[in-house]
Amino acid sequence: MIEVISLDDITIDRQSNLQDQLYRKVVSKIVKGELKQGVKLPSSRLLSKELKISRNTVIKTYDQLCDEGYLVSKLGSGVFVNADCLDHTFNVENDEKSVVYKLPSLSSFANSLNINAERSSKNLPFSPGLTALDEFPFKIWQQIFKRHTDRKHLYGYDDPNGYLPLREALVDYLAHSRGVKCDAEQVVITQGAQQAITLCAQVLVNPDQQVLIEEPGYRSANSAFQALGANINSVPLNNNRLSISYLRNGKFAKASVLYCTPTHQYPMGGILPASERMELLSWAVENNTWIIEDDYDSEFHFDQKPVASIQGLADAAPVVYLGSFSKTMFPGLRLGYLVVPKQVAEYFSSAKSATCGESNLLTQAVLADFIKEGHFTRHIRRMRQSYHKKWLHFRELLNTLSPRCKLIAESAGMHLVLEIEGIDDSLLSGYLQMFGFSPSPLSAYYKNESKRTGLVLGFANTNKQQREELVEHIRQFVK
Repeated sequence: MIEVISLDDITIDRQSNLQDQLYRKVVSKIVKGELKQGVKLPSSRLLSKELKISRNTVIKTYDQLCDEGYLVSKLGSGVFVNADCLDHTFNVENDEKSVVYKLPSLSSFANSLNINAERSSKNLPFSPGLTALDEFPFKIWQQIFKRHTDRKHLYGYDDPNGYLPLREALVDYLAHSRGVKCDAEQVVITQGAQQAITLCAQVLVNPDQQVLIEEPGYRSANSAFQALGANINSVPLNNNRLSISYLRNGKFAKASVLYCTPTHQYPMGGILPASERMELLSWAVENNTWIIEDDYDSEFHFDQKPVASIQGLADAAPVVYLGSFSKTMFPGLRLGYLVVPKQVAEYFSSAKSATCGESNLLTQAVLADFIKEGHFTRHIRRMRQSYHKKWLHFRELLNTLSPRCKLIAESAGMHLVLEIEGIDDSLLSGYLQMFGFSPSPLSAYYKNESKRTGLVLGFANTNKQQREELVEHIRQFVK
């Protein structure tokens, strides 16, 4: 007589999916060796009575387990653990919800990540980099989108460099707005600025080579180069912009790459003048160093036209120029771009093809028309005026705070920096999140121990009341 094993020790949470729970519990018992191959399970009628669940739930679970090979149903005899299942237990940790395997070790890069770092919501007011979403012309965007939805070739494969009409539109736009010299073959469309930086790291840097990054600076750039095992060194600022004299006097003759934000230093806002840009380019040529010019915020200069790009200062300069539409349109677009020298364009194209493939073709087609029809330029013009008004109002409010609070406010960009001496800015940032605001602590932009403290305050996606409320909360905290 075949012995029927009992499953009455299975516990069921009646607030969750019953079939899913029963499935996972039975699989767990098989994997752990608690149900040996060939043993007979209770009938669906008996098990439903034992667990006080419907018979139909048990039948569906048994059917699924039979379909997946864990169980086998024998006509007239019942349901058995499949004899082909491995006759030994796996190395697993005890977990009531599911089987948890003890996994192999991770890479040194993974172990270097700060996985316990607090992550604030990026869509709350005062989050740096968040655009004025309510001011984007989504109606026009949707009209163009509908125009392209029936174009079947946009649902297939294309050039990994990106949709040619979009690259051509970018060539014209960048030439007029930023003085960038290029043709469409030098443009690579990416999934945002972070992928653009990652491609630069993959193509330009070997493990243990030296990479220079501004301090304070864009921390995600550190992550991209760190993933490649680069030796990262910090370059301090002078007057809130990259210190050219420090580069000249430093021990950086063997640096492979310098990553910088010359048009609006991130996060401190300094603008590198034309004379220093020429000096920087001269330094890069002398030292055989690539410059990665992140022009992330160049469109939003309020009092004067931004200084022309470093990329356009000389033909075939060792400069990779990058930008993103996340700051000019909306972050969810996830489109950015690189402009690379002709001599290395094929390498960047191949790297993108090998690592991530093509960017969304339909979205690129919509964006191409959005630019060519003049909507993009009009939107930038409106946002420049809107952000300038917000900048003036916010600056006025922040200047009423305690003398401990020093406002750093270059006339450009989508954020302001408020330096506050002798304060735990992470604690202040967490305090402000309690009221639905999400500025970043200034100290988080530093790699080294010597840090300035304060807040990086994105104002683009805020209204008058929110700005006034935030300043009052800061006033109460620092008094």
